[in-house]
Amino acid sequence: MSNNKALVMISGGIDSAVALFWAKSVGLECEGLTFIYPNQAEPEKKAIDFICNETRTKLYSVKHPLVKGDKGNFRDIFSPDNLLYYSIAVSLARINEKNYVVGGQNKEDLEDSQDATADFYTHFNSMLKTGYGNQVEIIQPFIQMMKEEVVKLGLKLGVPLENTWSCQDTEPDPCITCSSCVTRYEIATNLNIKL
Repeated sequence: MSNNKALVMISGGIDSAVALFWAKSVGLECEGLTFIYPNQAEPEKKAIDFICNETRTKLYSVKHPLVKGDKGNFRDIFSPDNLLYYSIAVSLARINEKNYVVGGQNKEDLEDSQDATADFYTHFNSMLKTGYGNQVEIIQPFIQMMKEEVVKLGLKLGVPLENTWSCQDTEPDPCITCSSCVTRYEIATNLNIKL
């Protein structure tokens, strides 16, 4: 299997929107994948739908698994985890004969999560190559870029950044205090743009 088909991870945020536009700009034939999770903010869902409709990208959604068990030491809570997300994406990509899974991780993501580093994806791809040969590869085009650089690329690619959602809260309006909102505001101010 060798083709230019990609499954792009879509979260409704700036990075994933730019990743989708980037993937299309380099000639990849894209479909999107998103995860539905408990208490997901409505504006986030709307942002996901808007970006996919705007780019005429078919979207698949996976309901985030919640593990239920007997009361005890096993935690049955929602846990965002890139290993889980990308494992599911890789499986779906292979089944649907897509060579690439494209994500929007940027250099600043590693400050919050060890499963968002360049090393993490290098090792993940190494494992995929061992198990599946050249069937599928994870591409993280922004892994060495700061968030502001991703925004600048988005502007260059014509991404409707004002229609993305960054807030970590579940309310209908941005909280303006979470780290994602603060970063979004700082970048908008630095670049004198509306986000």
